[in-house]
Amino acid sequence: MAEISGPGTPPHGQRPPFTLQNLDLGKIDGVIRLGLWVLAVVLLLQAMNWAQAFYTDWLWFRSVGHEGVLVTTTVTRVLLYVGALVLFLALALPNLFYAWRATGGTPALQQGLTSADHALLRKLLGRASVIIAVAAALLLAGHPATEWEKVLLFLNRVPFGEADPIFDRDFGFFIFTLPVLDLIRVWLMSALLTVALIVFGFYYITSTTRSDRFSFLRQARLQFALLASAVFVVLAAGQWLGR
Repeated sequence: MAEISGPGTPPHGQRPPFTLQNLDLGKIDGVIRLGLWVLAVVLLLQAMNWAQAFYTDWLWFRSVGHEGVLVTTTVTRVLLYVGALVLFLALALPNLFYAWRATGGTPALQQGLTSADHALLRKLLGRASVIIAVAAALLLAGHPATEWEKVLLFLNRVPFGEADPIFDRDFGFFIFTLPVLDLIRVWLMSALLTVALIVFGFYYITSTTRSDRFSFLRQARLQFALLASAVFVVLAAGQWLGR
């Protein structure tokens, strides 16, 4: 005998559609807090591993009387890592703050979603976005730090005294300066695309909680237009460097 499905009852054998009301915001908050602890533990383990490697290198360099070489390379790597970390956060956090402000106010919520649930979900989304931005910063900051040799060569560059016959530039530009400029270009492109992806995710998830999801479309378009402009500037710089 066939089952009779009432209004809103999914057909037999099918799962009910997922809605925001199915979310357990308390569990999501717990997952975010757990993610923070995991990130902290990973950073602590990496710091301990780096300290162990540094101490081993220090013993060897001291035995041959060249501690200054290790100090110079290590300081350069640390400064590059911290500089890239700070620069990425300087790009990501203002963009997230703008998106947060653009989606603020008194929204028209989806049916069944209370203002309290929306406020908590918005808080969790903001916290998760910041965590993702910090994690991305930690990952992207590693690349410039591995290119410390290019930076030291650039900082200690000397002219060759001979110019390229086509571009009329000293050969030192192609050996010392151009690799650093290309490093900056590649890193900036990666940073801008990552920031755009994080901001897009913030806008998209926020739009699923509201029935007036197009109310902040103008602000979102403006923000993505600025990010796209920055990407095209970096692309143009790459074309100029590749001439």
